[in-house]
Amino acid sequence: MLDSPRPAVSFTDYAYNETRYKALAAANPTEAKRLMGLAQELMTLRYKNYENMATWKAEEFAPVA
Repeated sequence: MLDSPRPAVSFTDYAYNETRYKALAAANPTEAKRLMGLAQELMTLRYKNYENMATWKAEEFAPVA
């Protein structure tokens, strides 16, 4: 069971509330757009992985040695 909902805001919308991301966009807009796309893709994949893991039974988790 997940204890947090799926993100309601895109990573880009969230990130551009911080000065460091605004500075990146101002200094290099092309690279900022590329990096924001990658970050959004990774965030989406990570949450999908969490959703998948939430369906697993306890026995399916292997201990890390």
